Amino acid sequence: METDGITVTTVAPLARTAAVVEPGSPEQPDHLNTVVPAQTTLSPREVLAVCQGLEADAGRVRTEPKRARAPGRRHHHSTAASPPTPPT
Repeated sequence: METDGITVTTVAPLARTAAVVEPGSPEQPDHLNTVVPAQTTLSPREVLAVCQGLEADAGRVRTEPKRARAPGRRHHHSTAASPPTPPT
């Protein structure tokens, strides 16, 4: 995926981390995370909008702020769905 104003410089390997839930909340599947260093000409809010768009494209559903992911579906952070290919 290419986004005007963002140049990905590399992509770190995926790391699986346990979901942190509040006591009494249902268990959640593990998260897959990575780090994607990049250069950008976008504002911080524009970068956030791009990241949240990628999460939505990957199937993440936000029902309430700081709440568990939507039940019944396994969701991953945007970079886990299809990490960008670093430039060669």
